[in-house]
Parts: sequence; C-alpha cells; structure tokens
Amino acid sequence: MLGVVALVIALVALGIGVTAWTKTTASPSSYNSPVGNVPTVNYTAVVGSDGTLAYGNFVNTTALTATGVYVVQFLAYLNGCTFAAGIGTTGYGTASPANIQIQGPTNGTNITVKTTNVSTGDPVDSSFHLTAICPGGDYAAINADGTYSTGAGVTGSGIEDNGTYYVLFALGNTYGCAYSGATGLSFSGSSSGTISDASLASNSTGVWVNTWNSAGNLTNESFHLEVYC
Repeated sequence: MLGVVALVIALVALGIGVTAWTKTTASPSSYNSPVGNVPTVNYTAVVGSDGTLAYGNFVNTTALTATGVYVVQFLAYLNGCTFAAGIGTTGYGTASPANIQIQGPTNGTNITVKTTNVSTGDPVDSSFHLTAICPGGDYAAINADGTYSTGAGVTGSGIEDNGTYYVLFALGNTYGCAYSGATGLSFSGSSSGTISDASLASNSTGVWVNTWNSAGNLTNESFHLEVYC
C-alpha cells in the first residue's frame, strides 16, 4: 500500500496526471467519476426473430411481445446509457433487410426494439443485435431538435437542417474512429426512422448525422450515437 502511495506521489511530482475513478455497488454498470474517464461497460444481446436470446451479457430476459416488437431486460439500470441496434443473424448467413428502432429504458432495465418492413413500414419479426454502452466512453443521446439529452464526452450538438445534425466530442480528432448510431428516445416513448453518420468535415472533433423517416425523407428524429476510437 505504501508502495502505491509512493508511486502516485512520484507521478504527481513529475507532472503526470493520475485519473481518479470510483465504483458504486448498485449494478455492474454503476461506475461514476468526478475526474476523467472511467471504464466502459457494454451490455449486449443477440436475439432471434422469435424473441429468444442467442447470446449476450448481463441479460435477464428477452421476449417477442407482438409482431416486430421485442423487449430485452438487462440486469442493471441503464439510465444515462446509449444504445445501438442492427439487423443481423444469430449465427452465420445474412438477415433479410429491415428497419430497426429502439426505445427506453423503461423501468430502468427494459429496452424495446421494433423491427419493420423496409418497403411498407409494417411490423415484421427479425433477429437483431443490441448494445448498450454505459459511462466511460464517448457517446450521446440527442433530442430531435438537436439539443443534448445525455451522454459522455460531448462538448456540443445542434441541428443544421431538416434531419441533419452535428455532435462534437471532447476526445479530439474523431477522423479514423468508427461510429454507431440508431434512432431512439433517451427515455420512454417511441421514435422511428433510420440513421447514417460520418465525420464532420468542418470540425475534426465532430460527427455528422442524418435521420430519415420510413418513406426515405430527411426528418428530425432523436438518436443515440457512439464513437469508437
């Protein structure tokens, strides 16, 4: 213990920053930090078209509650986290194309996923992959009007035009990073549509986001965005 203290004192004396973080005991995702970034906890679920869980982590239950409507319950409170989902198989092969949207968390732990036909917008059963990323990384939940709702490492956001947004991050240059996004509200309720994202040409710390409705028209939608560098 004395050795650790001596090492910290030495690092401070050399001008090397020491990031402090704390961990609460409420759930596996309950990291909080007054200083710097903290470990990221990822919650994942790969769910079959019939609502059964193929694999994942920290998942309590999964269910198909109506045509194209799934509820995934995790073993932790996910308020303040962001989410990404995509159509995909539970094994090898290619899944049939479909639109996907997410909403939640409701009751703190339940994420609702809705899948619809690409052409008609009607509900359709489809297998999917769902990820929740909780404090520690760089992520953002943005309202339909471009205002910031929740996230980490976000320095600004806004709306440029109908269905056209930007999100700025504190991590520095985001060029060369990977982005993942999905339309969806920060809390309960519903939001439909599709999303695309790219580096922001006018600012190297930003990400450009477009959202469309089921008819393929640019429209204002709330969304979740994650940055992996």
